[in-house]
Amino acid sequence: MNVLSTLPNRSPLFLDVTTSLDVIIENLVLSSQSSPTLPFAIETERGWEIILAQTADLIAPSTYRLGTLVRGAEGSESDMVEVPAGARIIWLGQGLETLALRDEWRGTNVTLDGASANRAARTEALVWEDRAGRPLSPTHLVWNGSVLQWVGRDIAYTDWSDSDEAMRFRVNLTRGTSIETLEVVGPYLETEPFEYAEVWGLSASGRESAQPATLNVPSG
Repeated sequence: MNVLSTLPNRSPLFLDVTTSLDVIIENLVLSSQSSPTLPFAIETERGWEIILAQTADLIAPSTYRLGTLVRGAEGSESDMVEVPAGARIIWLGQGLETLALRDEWRGTNVTLDGASANRAARTEALVWEDRAGRPLSPTHLVWNGSVLQWVGRDIAYTDWSDSDEAMRFRVNLTRGTSIETLEVVGPYLETEPFEYAEVWGLSASGRESAQPATLNVPSG
């Protein structure tokens, strides 16, 4: 199962209605949905990005054109890059099950066993990071000379959040060789001029987004 067309990088968890993705998936019948719920995993140079598609049009034998996409789902936004033609893709719509893992197991080794068609699979040990439970990265940083603003994204949304006043963020401001770190509530910060800013989303337990939103401010 392979990707035939290039998938450009996009903002994660943003509804992309302009990009389509052609894929070869054998022995599978897909149909369009009323919302982006068709789940796929695409291999990138960073890992496996999860995408959701709404439309699936058969354009050739075993070849579908996927459209109305949500990128970086299930905590995979840090694995998002431009996907070239030829990348592997996996359909996640059958046999996908959420494991009942406890919060206290986060960061520890978890051993998985599986079976397919009455055949035992190789036991796999991995570190459970609970990536899907991390807060989302903010976006759209803007500086007007006295206020730094951004857009927070709630994990319950598949688009920009309409209400982020209660969200918490960690802000790093670089001035020369000095870095000021602040924790704020709401999507803005009144501050003195700076050269570089990083803004992370924070969960109630203090977990950070996988990556920050960043902004360079040219001197002068």
